[in-house]
Amino acid sequence: MKTNKGITLIKLLLIIFIMIVLCSLIFIFFLTDISQCTDIFFKNITHQIDLSTEIKENETLLGITDVEGEGLIIKILDGKDMIHQEDLIIMIDELKNAGSQAISINEQRITNSTYLYCDGSVILLDGEKIGNPFTIKAIGNKETLYGAITRNKGYVSILKKDEIEVNIDKSDDIKICKTKNNKLINYANGKNRIEQLRVSNQLVGKSDVRGKGIEIIINENKSKLSALAFLQIINDLNCGGAKAISINGNRVVNATDVMDISNTYVLLNSIPIKSPFVIKAIGNVKDLETVLYSNNSQYNKIKSKGNQIETYEYINLEIGKYIQKRDKNKMDISYLVK
Repeated sequence: MKTNKGITLIKLLLIIFIMIVLCSLIFIFFLTDISQCTDIFFKNITHQIDLSTEIKENETLLGITDVEGEGLIIKILDGKDMIHQEDLIIMIDELKNAGSQAISINEQRITNSTYLYCDGSVILLDGEKIGNPFTIKAIGNKETLYGAITRNKGYVSILKKDEIEVNIDKSDDIKICKTKNNKLINYANGKNRIEQLRVSNQLVGKSDVRGKGIEIIINENKSKLSALAFLQIINDLNCGGAKAISINGNRVVNATDVMDISNTYVLLNSIPIKSPFVIKAIGNVKDLETVLYSNNSQYNKIKSKGNQIETYEYINLEIGKYIQKRDKNKMDISYLVK
């Protein structure tokens, strides 16, 4: 009898311990949201921010409003070689690096959750088919964008060497339509303005985010990782529905660019990143891992080249907000007319 009572007591204590841990995790998770709402409320009543202005700015960054401004129109026509998802990913990245503040391909808006995927001879952008010819619109300083895109070692020069036709025009009046992504468009449904600002701050990267997710740790061994490898990982994670991504503590936002520097190191948001690389992604763990472990994923390509790569699942993963650490502000929308 004493033994049975002892076992029962141990079970009871174990249940209490589990409940305490679960309650603590729930409290920590909601504490972030409550703290952010409180901060927004205080700044609003003390006139440090204007809710309508902040929400409007975030919705522009999210890509859920039509925008216009000066920039470039780039038309790409398949030649002997076909255009692949990697070509478009690199073109988008070069435009972001040059300071583009809004981009579309064949009238589909590029957002921080955009992914590109090759399905045979067809390219899907956020699940929608886009085909040859490709028309890329980019809003930003037209002279800066043109100079960056047409430089000798730029990607356009590589495409032209492959006999792919590329035409670039400057324009003072480019119109880019809002995204068709309903999850982004409907983010504010049923929310008051404080909640709208809290959620939109998290979506664009202005606030910390907590939630279920995964952490990928990569140690370079036999093969160095290129900028394209990181762009492909981001693309794969977006395909898996990631709500927030960071690499070595640097938040990935809509204007994030990743560049190779002399095959020596990689810059993300103009910040050097080095091995070991810690990539965090918040979202549905099953969906994220399904994409990561698929046959043609960048995860498996990195692993096949002899690099050590491990993945960990978390119930309560935290990803910090975007912090400007160099001269380029990835939240700048000064060239966008709403």
